[in-house]
Amino acid sequence: MVYLLFAFLVAVTVFAAVKLSKYANVIQQKTAMTGFFAGAVLIAGATSLPEVTTNVTAGVIRSPDLAVGNVLGSNAFNLFVLAAVDMWFRKKKMYVHVSKQSAIPALLGLVLTLVVASAFLIRTSVGFLGIGIDVWLIIALYFGGIFYLNHANKLPDEPPAEKKTTLTLKGAIIRFVIAALIIMAAGSYLTVLGDEIAVITGLGQSFIGSLLIAGATTLPEVSVVYLALKRGQYNGAVGVIIGSNMFNLILLGVADLFYRDATLIGDASSVHWITLLALLILTTVMLAAIYINKGIKRVSWLPSLTVITCYVIMTVLLYMYSGN
Repeated sequence: MVYLLFAFLVAVTVFAAVKLSKYANVIQQKTAMTGFFAGAVLIAGATSLPEVTTNVTAGVIRSPDLAVGNVLGSNAFNLFVLAAVDMWFRKKKMYVHVSKQSAIPALLGLVLTLVVASAFLIRTSVGFLGIGIDVWLIIALYFGGIFYLNHANKLPDEPPAEKKTTLTLKGAIIRFVIAALIIMAAGSYLTVLGDEIAVITGLGQSFIGSLLIAGATTLPEVSVVYLALKRGQYNGAVGVIIGSNMFNLILLGVADLFYRDATLIGDASSVHWITLLALLILTTVMLAAIYINKGIKRVSWLPSLTVITCYVIMTVLLYMYSGN
């Protein structure tokens, strides 16, 4: 019964993610929103909703490792997903078509990740309103950066996939919100079911069990990125991953707000350095590929292959050093 319910919720999540992408296209079409902004903020925020409940739970049960591991692990997995889908559609040569302007928000994402790395080095216990000062810096940089890039027209644009629609803006927004709530509910329960399946199969809280949960919560991103690349919306696909990764980092603030012991990052285990270093490498590879752009036309598959290889190495190292 658990397996059937898990499969059913997977189907529901994928269906809702497909609809989410459709309604986001309509909203983009009927507003002045850029294609990248629609992916990086609108869709990315909605597809990251399952991580919200996970981080709230982590803060409440006083598990900084669960919160930090969920955020960093999800971000690394997101980049792996982008690379895997790019390899699947390798003839489309995604990085050749992505606008160089996408490198600017990608750089912001790298800066936010570097702030997290610095926080791990400093290990400060200074906080304000229940949230560590390091996490406040991440939140300020995220909202300040997105606001500036959007208003300064620094974000790339591309036309929406569907040009004709009878759906009104109000109708698209309402349907978008409903699809987002379905993703949040289904994705959150998938996390619980994934944990149950891990226990039933004897995996418990092991490394493989964690992978199952990570895969379940990332299903919306997989669906949206696949659809975007299939439609040729390259900036939108990259924007979803960049935006989702940045949004996930500010979720550390959500977890820290509910974590009442000290500061979240300050109390997190040093084992997260493996994921953090891998995340910095993966983000740098993506940033370099976007910036070089058409210069890698003959080897457009190389950045994604590098990301996949690094992710596999990270996975092996985590298995070896996580004590599972």
